[in-house]
Amino acid sequence: MRRPITIALAALLATTSPACAASGSETEASQEARDIAASLAVAMQALEAEGFSGFVAIAMHDREPMIVSAGSARPGEEIPYTLDTQFDIGSITKPLTGLAASKLMAEGRLDPDATLSAFFENVPADKASITVHQLLTHMAGFGPGHGADRQPQSREQMLSAVFAEPLNSAPGSRYYYSNTGFSLVAAIIEDITGKSYEAYLVEDVLKPLGIESTGYRMAFDPSRADASDRYGTMDEASWGELDPISWALVGNGGLVSSARDLLNLGQGIAAGGLDPQVANIWLQPRVEEPGGGSDYGFGIVNQELGALGPALWHNGGNPAFQTEWWTFLDSGMTIVVHRNGGPVSIDDAFGPLLGAATGSELGFASPEADTEMAETSELPATPAGALAADFLGVVNENEEAWRGFVETRMFSKLLDLMPVDEHVAQYPMLRDDIGGRSIAAVAEDEEAIRLRLVADGQPPLMLVLFHAEEDGMLKLRGIAVE
Repeated sequence: MRRPITIALAALLATTSPACAASGSETEASQEARDIAASLAVAMQALEAEGFSGFVAIAMHDREPMIVSAGSARPGEEIPYTLDTQFDIGSITKPLTGLAASKLMAEGRLDPDATLSAFFENVPADKASITVHQLLTHMAGFGPGHGADRQPQSREQMLSAVFAEPLNSAPGSRYYYSNTGFSLVAAIIEDITGKSYEAYLVEDVLKPLGIESTGYRMAFDPSRADASDRYGTMDEASWGELDPISWALVGNGGLVSSARDLLNLGQGIAAGGLDPQVANIWLQPRVEEPGGGSDYGFGIVNQELGALGPALWHNGGNPAFQTEWWTFLDSGMTIVVHRNGGPVSIDDAFGPLLGAATGSELGFASPEADTEMAETSELPATPAGALAADFLGVVNENEEAWRGFVETRMFSKLLDLMPVDEHVAQYPMLRDDIGGRSIAAVAEDEEAIRLRLVADGQPPLMLVLFHAEEDGMLKLRGIAVE
Protein backbone atom coordinates (compact mmCIF):
# COMPACT_ATOMS: atom_id res chain seq x y z
CA MET A 1 0.00 0.00 0.00
CA ARG A 2 1.28 3.46 -0.87
CA ARG A 3 2.55 5.43 2.11
CA PRO A 4 0.74 8.76 2.51
CA ILE A 5 2.42 12.08 1.90
CA THR A 6 4.00 13.37 5.11
CA ILE A 7 3.82 17.08 5.94
CA ALA A 8 5.59 18.59 8.94
CA LEU A 9 5.18 22.29 9.62
CA ALA A 10 5.51 23.37 13.23
CA ALA A 11 3.74 26.66 12.61
CA LEU A 12 0.70 24.86 11.25
CA LEU A 13 0.46 22.45 14.17
CA ALA A 14 -0.12 25.19 16.71
CA THR A 15 -3.62 26.47 17.43
CA THR A 16 -4.37 30.09 18.24
CA SER A 17 -6.90 30.89 20.92
CA PRO A 18 -9.06 34.05 20.74
CA ALA A 19 -7.17 35.43 23.71
CA CYS A 20 -3.89 35.42 21.82
CA ALA A 21 -4.96 36.17 18.26
CA ALA A 22 -2.13 36.93 15.86
CA SER A 23 -1.58 40.33 14.34
CA GLY A 24 -2.58 41.00 10.74
CA SER A 25 0.95 40.53 9.40
CA GLU A 26 1.39 37.34 11.42
CA THR A 27 -1.94 36.04 10.15
CA GLU A 28 -0.93 36.78 6.56
CA ALA A 29 2.40 35.04 7.05
CA SER A 30 0.67 32.04 8.60
CA GLN A 31 -1.80 31.88 5.71
CA GLU A 32 1.04 32.10 3.20
CA ALA A 33 2.76 29.20 4.96
CA ARG A 34 -0.46 27.17 4.83
CA ASP A 35 -0.85 27.93 1.13
CA ILE A 36 2.72 26.87 0.38
CA ALA A 37 2.34 23.67 2.40
CA ALA A 38 -0.90 22.82 0.60
CA SER A 39 0.64 23.47 -2.83
CA LEU A 40 3.68 21.38 -1.98
CA ALA A 41 1.48 18.52 -0.78
CA VAL A 42 -0.40 18.49 -4.08
CA ALA A 43 2.83 18.57 -6.11
CA MET A 44 4.42 15.87 -3.97
CA GLN A 45 1.35 13.68 -4.23
CA ALA A 46 1.62 13.78 -8.03
CA LEU A 47 5.32 12.89 -7.87
CA GLU A 48 4.69 10.14 -5.35
CA ALA A 49 2.11 8.64 -7.70
CA GLU A 50 4.92 8.35 -10.28
CA GLY A 51 7.17 6.62 -7.74
CA PHE A 52 9.25 9.50 -6.35
CA SER A 53 10.88 9.02 -2.96
CA GLY A 54 12.41 12.00 -1.19
CA PHE A 55 11.44 15.37 0.26
CA VAL A 56 11.17 19.09 -0.21
CA ALA A 57 11.97 21.45 2.67
CA ILE A 58 11.34 25.21 2.81
CA ALA A 59 12.40 28.04 5.11
CA MET A 60 11.59 31.75 4.89
CA HIS A 61 12.65 34.52 7.26
CA ASP A 62 11.93 33.67 10.90
CA ARG A 63 9.13 31.21 10.22
CA GLU A 64 9.29 27.58 11.21
CA PRO A 65 10.69 25.41 8.41
CA MET A 66 8.45 22.90 6.68
CA ILE A 67 9.14 19.54 5.09
CA VAL A 68 6.94 17.48 2.76
CA SER A 69 8.08 13.97 1.90
CA ALA A 70 7.00 10.94 -0.10
CA GLY A 71 8.16 7.36 -0.11
CA SER A 72 10.51 6.44 2.71
CA ALA A 73 13.86 7.61 4.02
CA ARG A 74 14.74 3.92 4.21
CA PRO A 75 13.06 1.94 1.44
CA GLY A 76 11.26 -1.10 2.76
CA GLU A 77 10.53 0.61 6.08
CA GLU A 78 7.85 3.12 7.04
CA ILE A 79 10.26 5.92 7.95
CA PRO A 80 9.35 9.41 6.71
CA TYR A 81 11.94 12.11 6.20
CA THR A 82 12.24 14.72 8.94
CA LEU A 83 14.16 17.97 9.14
CA ASP A 84 16.91 16.08 10.97
CA THR A 85 17.28 13.05 8.69
CA GLN A 86 20.87 12.89 7.47
CA PHE A 87 21.68 12.39 3.79
CA ASP A 88 24.59 12.67 1.38
CA ILE A 89 24.67 16.17 -0.12
CA GLY A 90 27.16 15.28 -2.87
CA SER A 91 28.75 18.31 -4.49
CA ILE A 92 26.98 20.70 -2.11
CA THR A 93 30.18 19.91 -0.22
CA LYS A 94 31.88 22.38 -2.58
CA PRO A 95 30.09 25.48 -1.24
CA LEU A 96 31.11 24.45 2.28
CA THR A 97 34.74 24.08 1.23
CA GLY A 98 34.40 27.50 -0.40
CA LEU A 99 32.98 28.90 2.84
CA ALA A 100 35.87 27.44 4.87
CA ALA A 101 38.43 28.87 2.45
CA SER A 102 36.66 32.25 2.46
CA LYS A 103 36.87 32.37 6.26
CA LEU A 104 40.61 31.83 6.09
CA MET A 105 40.89 34.53 3.42
CA ALA A 106 38.93 36.99 5.56
CA GLU A 107 41.31 36.27 8.44
CA GLY A 108 44.34 36.90 6.22
CA ARG A 109 45.52 33.30 6.50
CA LEU A 110 44.91 32.27 2.88
CA ASP A 111 45.77 34.26 -0.23
CA PRO A 112 43.46 33.43 -3.17
CA ASP A 113 46.36 34.17 -5.53
CA ALA A 114 48.73 31.76 -3.80
CA THR A 115 49.88 28.92 -6.05
CA LEU A 116 50.14 25.18 -5.54
CA SER A 117 53.91 25.44 -5.33
CA ALA A 118 53.49 27.51 -2.16
CA PHE A 119 51.80 24.61 -0.38
CA PHE A 120 53.13 21.37 -1.84
CA GLU A 121 56.55 20.01 -2.75
CA ASN A 122 57.48 18.67 -6.17
CA VAL A 123 54.52 20.20 -7.99
CA PRO A 124 54.92 19.54 -11.74
CA ALA A 125 55.75 22.59 -13.84
CA ASP A 126 52.39 22.55 -15.65
CA LYS A 127 50.56 22.84 -12.31
CA ALA A 128 52.92 24.93 -10.19
CA SER A 129 51.25 28.26 -11.08
CA ILE A 130 47.66 27.12 -10.42
CA THR A 131 46.08 29.46 -7.86
CA VAL A 132 43.64 28.86 -5.03
CA HIS A 133 41.20 31.13 -6.88
CA GLN A 134 41.39 28.84 -9.92
CA LEU A 135 40.91 25.73 -7.77
CA LEU A 136 37.73 27.17 -6.22
CA THR A 137 36.22 28.28 -9.55
CA HIS A 138 36.89 25.24 -11.79
CA MET A 139 39.48 27.22 -13.75
CA ALA A 140 42.59 25.19 -12.86
CA GLY A 141 42.47 22.94 -15.92
CA PHE A 142 41.98 19.65 -14.09
CA GLY A 143 39.77 16.83 -15.31
CA PRO A 144 36.60 15.73 -13.51
CA GLY A 145 38.14 13.75 -10.65
CA HIS A 146 41.05 11.74 -9.33
CA GLY A 147 39.70 8.47 -7.94
CA ALA A 148 36.69 6.30 -7.11
CA ASP A 149 34.48 7.49 -4.25
CA ARG A 150 34.14 4.06 -2.66
CA GLN A 151 37.78 2.99 -3.04
CA PRO A 152 40.45 3.85 -0.46
CA GLN A 153 42.62 6.84 -1.30
CA SER A 154 44.88 8.64 1.16
CA ARG A 155 45.79 12.31 0.97
CA GLU A 156 49.23 11.33 -0.35
CA GLN A 157 47.69 9.07 -3.00
CA MET A 158 45.35 11.90 -4.01
CA LEU A 159 48.24 14.31 -4.48
CA SER A 160 50.20 11.74 -6.49
CA ALA A 161 47.22 11.06 -8.74
CA VAL A 162 46.46 14.75 -9.26
CA PHE A 163 50.04 15.77 -10.02
CA ALA A 164 50.50 12.88 -12.48
CA GLU A 165 47.28 13.55 -14.41
CA PRO A 166 47.68 15.73 -17.53
CA LEU A 167 45.69 18.95 -17.48
CA ASN A 168 42.70 19.35 -19.79
CA SER A 169 43.56 22.99 -20.45
CA ALA A 170 46.01 25.67 -19.41
CA PRO A 171 45.31 27.08 -15.92
CA GLY A 172 42.96 30.05 -16.06
CA SER A 173 41.99 29.52 -19.70
CA ARG A 174 38.75 27.58 -19.40
CA TYR A 175 35.96 26.67 -16.97
CA TYR A 176 35.80 22.89 -16.52
CA TYR A 177 33.81 21.43 -13.61
CA SER A 178 36.24 19.45 -11.48
CA ASN A 179 36.22 17.68 -8.13
CA THR A 180 39.99 17.79 -8.00
CA GLY A 181 40.37 21.49 -7.27
CA PHE A 182 38.26 21.25 -4.13
CA SER A 183 40.20 18.27 -2.75
CA LEU A 184 43.38 20.30 -3.21
CA VAL A 185 41.79 23.21 -1.33
CA ALA A 186 40.84 20.78 1.46
CA ALA A 187 44.49 19.74 1.71
CA ILE A 188 45.56 23.40 1.77
CA ILE A 189 43.06 24.09 4.58
CA GLU A 190 44.67 21.28 6.57
CA ASP A 191 48.15 22.72 6.10
CA ILE A 192 47.08 26.21 7.17
CA THR A 193 45.00 25.19 10.20
CA GLY A 194 46.90 22.16 11.45
CA LYS A 195 43.57 20.30 11.66
CA SER A 196 41.93 17.78 9.42
CA TYR A 197 39.67 19.26 6.76
CA GLU A 198 36.62 17.80 8.50
CA ALA A 199 37.62 18.96 11.98
CA TYR A 200 38.18 22.53 10.79
CA LEU A 201 34.94 22.58 8.82
CA VAL A 202 32.84 21.11 11.64
CA GLU A 203 34.40 22.85 14.64
CA ASP A 204 35.54 26.23 13.31
CA VAL A 205 33.18 26.97 10.41
CA LEU A 206 29.82 25.23 10.87
CA LYS A 207 29.24 24.86 14.61
CA PRO A 208 29.55 28.63 15.24
CA LEU A 209 26.70 29.00 12.72
CA GLY A 210 24.52 26.48 14.60
CA ILE A 211 25.05 23.83 11.92
CA GLU A 212 25.68 20.60 13.82
CA SER A 213 24.61 17.65 11.65
CA THR A 214 27.01 18.23 8.76
CA GLY A 215 30.34 16.49 8.22
CA TYR A 216 31.82 13.11 7.42
CA ARG A 217 32.38 10.58 10.22
CA MET A 218 32.41 13.27 12.92
CA ALA A 219 28.77 14.12 12.19
CA PHE A 220 27.39 10.88 10.78
CA ASP A 221 24.64 9.20 12.81
CA PRO A 222 23.52 5.96 11.13
CA SER A 223 20.34 5.88 13.21
CA ARG A 224 18.99 8.94 11.38
CA ALA A 225 20.61 8.55 7.95
CA ASP A 226 18.62 7.68 4.85
CA ALA A 227 19.22 4.86 2.38
CA SER A 228 18.81 4.23 -1.34
CA ASP A 229 16.26 1.94 -2.90
CA ARG A 230 18.98 0.32 -5.04
CA TYR A 231 22.34 0.96 -3.40
CA GLY A 232 21.81 0.35 0.31
CA THR A 233 22.60 2.56 3.27
CA MET A 234 24.19 5.95 2.83
CA ASP A 235 27.43 4.63 4.29
CA GLU A 236 27.49 1.80 1.75
CA ALA A 237 26.24 3.74 -1.26
CA SER A 238 28.31 6.90 -0.87
CA TRP A 239 31.39 6.03 1.18
CA GLY A 240 31.81 2.30 0.54
CA GLU A 241 31.80 2.01 4.36
CA LEU A 242 35.34 3.43 4.34
CA ASP A 243 36.81 4.99 7.46
CA PRO A 244 38.57 7.30 6.82
CA ILE A 245 36.62 8.64 3.85
CA SER A 246 38.42 8.39 0.51
CA TRP A 247 40.28 11.50 -0.64
CA ALA A 248 38.49 10.96 -3.93
CA LEU A 249 35.66 12.69 -2.01
CA VAL A 250 37.25 14.86 0.68
CA GLY A 251 36.52 18.53 0.09
CA ASN A 252 34.49 18.01 -3.08
CA GLY A 253 31.64 15.65 -2.20
CA GLY A 254 30.09 13.14 0.14
CA LEU A 255 29.37 15.25 3.22
CA VAL A 256 26.25 14.32 5.16
CA SER A 257 23.88 17.04 6.25
CA SER A 258 20.22 17.53 7.13
CA ALA A 259 17.42 19.65 5.74
CA ARG A 260 17.56 21.74 8.91
CA ASP A 261 21.26 22.47 8.46
CA LEU A 262 20.98 23.37 4.77
CA LEU A 263 17.95 25.55 5.45
CA ASN A 264 19.78 27.31 8.28
CA LEU A 265 22.78 27.99 6.06
CA GLY A 266 20.57 29.30 3.28
CA GLN A 267 18.71 31.53 5.71
CA GLY A 268 22.03 32.83 7.01
CA ILE A 269 22.81 33.87 3.44
CA ALA A 270 19.37 35.41 2.87
CA ALA A 271 19.18 37.29 6.16
CA GLY A 272 22.76 38.49 6.31
CA GLY A 273 23.55 36.24 9.25
CA LEU A 274 27.07 35.42 8.08
CA ASP A 275 30.17 37.47 8.78
CA PRO A 276 29.91 40.19 6.08
CA GLN A 277 33.55 39.94 5.02
CA VAL A 278 33.39 36.15 4.75
CA ALA A 279 30.08 36.29 2.87
CA ASN A 280 31.40 38.86 0.40
CA ILE A 281 34.41 36.70 -0.41
CA TRP A 282 32.42 33.47 -0.61
CA LEU A 283 29.34 34.55 -2.55
CA GLN A 284 30.78 37.00 -5.05
CA PRO A 285 30.31 35.85 -8.68
CA ARG A 286 33.72 35.30 -10.22
CA VAL A 287 33.59 33.32 -13.47
CA GLU A 288 30.87 32.76 -16.04
CA GLU A 289 29.66 29.18 -16.40
CA PRO A 290 29.31 28.01 -20.00
CA GLY A 291 25.79 27.53 -21.26
CA GLY A 292 23.92 28.01 -18.01
CA GLY A 293 23.38 31.78 -17.79
CA SER A 294 25.07 31.63 -14.39
CA ASP A 295 28.29 32.59 -12.62
CA TYR A 296 30.41 30.61 -10.18
CA GLY A 297 31.81 32.00 -6.96
CA PHE A 298 33.98 30.11 -4.51
CA GLY A 299 32.03 26.88 -4.76
CA ILE A 300 28.59 28.41 -5.21
CA VAL A 301 26.48 29.31 -8.24
CA ASN A 302 24.97 32.79 -8.79
CA GLN A 303 22.02 32.96 -11.19
CA GLU A 304 19.25 35.39 -12.14
CA LEU A 305 15.90 33.63 -12.55
CA GLY A 306 13.49 36.18 -13.95
CA ALA A 307 10.56 36.76 -11.62
CA LEU A 308 12.31 34.87 -8.83
CA GLY A 309 15.27 37.23 -8.96
CA PRO A 310 18.82 36.33 -7.94
CA ALA A 311 19.50 32.87 -6.55
CA LEU A 312 22.50 31.26 -4.90
CA TRP A 313 22.61 27.51 -5.24
CA HIS A 314 24.42 24.25 -5.79
CA ASN A 315 23.36 20.69 -6.39
CA GLY A 316 25.00 17.35 -5.91
CA GLY A 317 24.55 13.65 -6.14
CA ASN A 318 25.68 10.21 -7.13
CA PRO A 319 23.69 7.32 -8.59
CA ALA A 320 22.07 6.70 -5.18
CA PHE A 321 21.17 10.21 -3.93
CA GLN A 322 20.64 13.67 -5.45
CA THR A 323 20.01 17.04 -3.79
CA GLU A 324 19.18 20.62 -4.85
CA TRP A 325 19.90 23.54 -2.48
CA TRP A 326 18.72 27.02 -3.49
CA THR A 327 18.28 30.38 -1.76
CA PHE A 328 16.31 33.18 -3.46
CA LEU A 329 17.54 36.55 -2.24
CA ASP A 330 14.47 38.66 -3.09
CA SER A 331 11.94 36.46 -1.28
CA GLY A 332 14.32 35.13 1.36
CA MET A 333 13.24 31.56 0.62
CA THR A 334 15.56 28.57 0.89
CA ILE A 335 14.44 25.30 -0.69
CA VAL A 336 16.03 21.86 -0.42
CA VAL A 337 14.91 18.92 -2.56
CA HIS A 338 16.39 15.46 -2.07
CA ARG A 339 15.80 12.15 -3.84
CA ASN A 340 16.73 8.67 -2.64
CA GLY A 341 14.93 6.53 -5.20
CA GLY A 342 12.18 5.84 -7.69
CA PRO A 343 11.86 6.46 -11.43
CA VAL A 344 11.42 10.25 -11.13
CA SER A 345 14.71 12.14 -11.57
CA ILE A 346 15.71 15.04 -9.34
CA ASP A 347 15.29 17.46 -12.27
CA ASP A 348 11.75 16.23 -12.92
CA ALA A 349 10.90 16.61 -9.24
CA PHE A 350 12.55 19.97 -8.62
CA GLY A 351 10.62 21.91 -11.24
CA PRO A 352 7.10 21.12 -9.94
CA LEU A 353 8.16 21.51 -6.31
CA LEU A 354 9.81 24.87 -6.95
CA GLY A 355 6.70 25.97 -8.83
CA ALA A 356 4.49 24.90 -5.93
CA ALA A 357 6.63 26.81 -3.44
CA THR A 358 6.98 30.03 -5.44
CA GLY A 359 4.07 30.12 -7.88
CA SER A 360 6.55 30.43 -10.74
CA GLU A 361 6.25 27.77 -13.40
CA LEU A 362 9.79 27.74 -14.71
CA GLY A 363 9.73 24.42 -16.50
CA PHE A 364 12.97 23.90 -14.63
CA ALA A 365 15.76 21.80 -16.02
CA SER A 366 19.22 21.79 -14.52
CA PRO A 367 21.49 24.40 -16.13
CA GLU A 368 24.10 21.66 -16.19
CA ALA A 369 21.96 19.48 -18.44
CA ASP A 370 23.58 18.84 -21.81
CA THR A 371 21.18 20.15 -24.47
CA GLU A 372 23.44 19.18 -27.39
CA MET A 373 23.13 15.42 -27.06
CA ALA A 374 21.84 13.54 -30.09
CA GLU A 375 18.86 11.35 -29.30
CA THR A 376 20.00 7.95 -30.57
CA SER A 377 20.49 4.39 -29.41
CA GLU A 378 23.54 3.93 -31.65
CA LEU A 379 27.16 4.69 -30.84
CA PRO A 380 29.05 6.80 -33.39
CA ALA A 381 31.45 5.12 -35.82
CA THR A 382 34.41 6.92 -34.26
CA PRO A 383 37.34 5.82 -32.08
CA ALA A 384 35.49 7.14 -29.01
CA GLY A 385 32.37 5.24 -30.05
CA ALA A 386 34.42 2.06 -30.39
CA LEU A 387 35.95 2.62 -26.94
CA ALA A 388 32.48 3.10 -25.46
CA ALA A 389 31.24 -0.06 -27.16
CA ASP A 390 34.14 -2.05 -25.73
CA PHE A 391 33.53 -0.63 -22.25
CA LEU A 392 29.78 -1.30 -22.26
CA GLY A 393 30.45 -4.76 -23.62
CA VAL A 394 32.53 -5.80 -20.61
CA VAL A 395 30.62 -4.07 -17.78
CA ASN A 396 28.15 -6.95 -17.45
CA GLU A 397 30.84 -9.62 -17.81
CA ASN A 398 33.14 -11.22 -15.26
CA GLU A 399 36.45 -10.43 -13.61
CA GLU A 400 38.45 -11.95 -16.45
CA ALA A 401 36.79 -9.65 -19.00
CA TRP A 402 37.20 -6.62 -16.75
CA ARG A 403 40.89 -7.36 -16.27
CA GLY A 404 41.45 -7.74 -20.00
CA PHE A 405 39.81 -4.38 -20.68
CA VAL A 406 41.77 -2.62 -17.95
CA GLU A 407 45.09 -4.03 -19.14
CA THR A 408 44.55 -3.12 -22.80
CA ARG A 409 42.25 -0.08 -22.93
CA MET A 410 43.19 1.99 -19.85
CA PHE A 411 45.58 4.94 -20.11
CA SER A 412 48.99 3.82 -18.85
CA LYS A 413 49.38 6.66 -16.33
CA LEU A 414 46.22 5.46 -14.57
CA LEU A 415 47.73 1.99 -14.27
CA ASP A 416 50.92 3.51 -12.87
CA LEU A 417 48.91 5.31 -10.19
CA MET A 418 46.60 2.45 -9.24
CA PRO A 419 47.27 -1.28 -9.71
CA VAL A 420 45.18 -3.30 -12.14
CA ASP A 421 43.51 -5.16 -9.27
CA GLU A 422 42.20 -1.88 -7.82
CA HIS A 423 40.77 -0.84 -11.19
CA VAL A 424 39.12 -4.24 -11.57
CA ALA A 425 37.63 -3.91 -8.07
CA GLN A 426 35.58 -0.93 -9.28
CA TYR A 427 33.75 -2.88 -11.96
CA PRO A 428 31.15 -4.55 -9.71
CA MET A 429 30.09 -1.04 -8.66
CA LEU A 430 30.02 0.10 -12.28
CA ARG A 431 27.91 -2.94 -13.14
CA ASP A 432 25.47 -2.01 -10.37
CA ASP A 433 25.30 1.58 -11.62
CA ILE A 434 25.00 1.13 -15.38
CA GLY A 435 24.60 -2.57 -16.16
CA GLY A 436 21.46 -3.45 -18.09
CA ARG A 437 20.83 0.10 -19.26
CA SER A 438 20.41 1.09 -22.89
CA ILE A 439 21.72 4.13 -24.76
CA ALA A 440 19.24 6.97 -25.28
CA ALA A 441 21.49 9.86 -26.33
CA VAL A 442 25.12 10.50 -27.23
CA ALA A 443 27.45 13.50 -27.32
CA GLU A 444 31.13 13.50 -28.21
CA ASP A 445 33.93 16.05 -28.03
CA GLU A 446 37.71 15.95 -28.12
CA GLU A 447 37.95 14.94 -24.44
CA ALA A 448 35.08 12.54 -23.79
CA ILE A 449 32.05 10.68 -25.04
CA ARG A 450 28.86 11.15 -23.03
CA LEU A 451 26.05 8.62 -23.00
CA ARG A 452 22.60 9.03 -21.50
CA LEU A 453 21.65 5.57 -20.26
CA VAL A 454 18.08 4.58 -19.42
CA ALA A 455 16.29 1.66 -17.79
CA ASP A 456 12.65 1.01 -17.00
CA GLY A 457 11.66 2.27 -13.57
CA GLN A 458 14.84 4.31 -13.04
CA PRO A 459 15.83 7.89 -13.87
CA PRO A 460 18.43 8.31 -16.60
CA LEU A 461 22.15 8.30 -15.82
CA MET A 462 24.92 10.12 -17.63
CA LEU A 463 28.02 8.03 -18.31
CA VAL A 464 31.08 10.07 -19.24
CA LEU A 465 34.11 8.25 -20.65
CA PHE A 466 37.19 10.49 -20.80
CA HIS A 467 39.81 9.40 -23.29
CA ALA A 468 43.30 10.11 -24.58
CA GLU A 469 45.38 8.74 -27.44
CA GLU A 470 48.24 6.43 -26.57
CA ASP A 471 50.24 3.99 -28.71
CA GLY A 472 48.14 4.85 -31.75
CA MET A 473 44.77 4.10 -30.17
CA LEU A 474 42.20 5.82 -27.97
CA LYS A 475 42.33 4.70 -24.35
CA LEU A 476 40.16 5.33 -21.29
CA ARG A 477 41.58 7.88 -18.85
CA GLY A 478 38.57 8.51 -16.63
CA ILE A 479 34.97 7.50 -15.89
CA ALA A 480 32.16 9.57 -14.37
CA VAL A 481 28.63 8.39 -13.60
CA GLU A 482 26.28 11.32 -13.01
